[in-house]
Amino acid sequence: MSSRKSVRRALLAAATAVASLGLAAAPAEARQTTPTDQVPAFDYAGCPPLPSEAEPFGSFCFEEVATGGSVTIGNVTHTITADEPLKVDFGSFSSESYPNGFENVFGGLRADRFEIGRRNGQPVYAQPVYTGPFATENAQITLGFKIRFTGGGLGDTCTVGSDADPIVTHLITGTTAPPPPYQPITGTPWQLVPTARGVHLGTLVDNTFAVPAATGCAGDGNTYLNTLGGLPAPAGASAIRLNVYVGHRSYTQPA
Repeated sequence: MSSRKSVRRALLAAATAVASLGLAAAPAEARQTTPTDQVPAFDYAGCPPLPSEAEPFGSFCFEEVATGGSVTIGNVTHTITADEPLKVDFGSFSSESYPNGFENVFGGLRADRFEIGRRNGQPVYAQPVYTGPFATENAQITLGFKIRFTGGGLGDTCTVGSDADPIVTHLITGTTAPPPPYQPITGTPWQLVPTARGVHLGTLVDNTFAVPAATGCAGDGNTYLNTLGGLPAPAGASAIRLNVYVGHRSYTQPA
């Protein structure tokens, strides 16, 4: 393949990958970033490996870092901060063997555990764990996960959601459509951050997902978590609002 054709395909792959995230120019009325925005450090530690059939030139790892917002599961709300961010990594790979010339592959979901209460005189911690599915297109991100609970005598298999029955969110920058009586919430379109080359900032939201009851907990742990969280929770009763920075790195760059 000629170098000119390789460059053309790489540029097309990059444009397609960016378009799949909806990282395009947003309307003027959307939130404008300022030089005071605290852009996080991107470590790309969760990037998936480059597949053998993919070309490094035209393949990118995207990292989404949520530094603010909140995650509400039933009756329990956890605030996201810059000191304890939530990170999602995925690769967008370029290859002639893929149907559309590129393919997005999940890399990792990273978040610190956080305390939600106490049981038997001990703290109880929660931590999201990726289960799948994963997809990203037109500024929407589909992400499936479960929440693992530890401490308080809950045992080693205590979760809300599971690999077979995950919590599946559809995070968007637009306006949600939850079932009545719940009200829509609205995100913020992606904007380029002027102080950080190639970095975008937006707000992802969802309140259309249902949350199952706790399973696998020791003793009366299932009842404890279901009572604490108001679980199972119907679609609309839970909500995610994430202020997200998105950076990307070429697979031609050393790890």
